[in-house]
Amino acid sequence: VEERDESILIAALWEKAVTSLWQPTRFNHAWLCNMTHEHGGHGHWHLIPRYSEMRRWRGQCFEDKNPLGNYAPYKSKVVQREFLILLRNDIRGAMEELGA
Repeated sequence: VEERDESILIAALWEKAVTSLWQPTRFNHAWLCNMTHEHGGHGHWHLIPRYSEMRRWRGQCFEDKNPLGNYAPYKSKVVQREFLILLRNDIRGAMEELGA
């Protein structure tokens, strides 16, 4: 129960941080436990910001083709590892500013 409660608090803080950075239209949250046989019974989150208009960030364009529908299926976007590190760092910084 403690792990679940903590993950809910972290997801809520993450949502606030992403909102402060990119102002998504809404979010999809998916809590999945479909791979418990591979990782010892732990679930995992898919936290998906949804956008009614295209967003640009660090030279990349992101467009949600179905912002009011299901997040899947979707066309994958491949980005460099360095880009993902910048993304992580920006979200982490916003979460720290919010009090994480």
